[in-house]
Amino acid sequence: ARDNEIILSFDLQSSDLNANAVVGTATNPSFLGGRIEYGSFLNRNHEVGLVFAGRTWDAADQRVTQTSFTPFWRCHLRARDERFTPYMGIHGGGYWFSSNDLGATGDDWSVGFGAPIGSKYWITRSVGLVSELRYDKYSMYGSSVNDLGASIGFAYKF
Repeated sequence: ARDNEIILSFDLQSSDLNANAVVGTATNPSFLGGRIEYGSFLNRNHEVGLVFAGRTWDAADQRVTQTSFTPFWRCHLRARDERFTPYMGIHGGGYWFSSNDLGATGDDWSVGFGAPIGSKYWITRSVGLVSELRYDKYSMYGSSVNDLGASIGFAYKF
């Protein structure tokens, strides 16, 4: 049985790029972001795993890079062996790291919360397409972040 999967996705949109006061306010909404996820199914509908995410954006007179590492749980609304599998889930807590080209760096453990909804469409038994919307709320360096994002990508089951 194919009980594990890896997802590689690219961020399309993020609504709150002024991630914290330390790195400044975003002046240009253009950014580059992506996610690598590893998940393992507990049964036909429930999946747990880890997400490594990173993004870079332009803030006032600087370029900012942020990475995170967080656990997740997903409930697939259809069994994992169906061709189309919508899901919803939660993720939270995690390690956040940020740096900018002016030399300011920092890291923080945050007890945050994320609520993704998405779908997977399996082209073959092992390769699929993924789309996801998610809301993230966490604090970093004492500043609160509310982020609404979307991503698309590819999944591989093994």
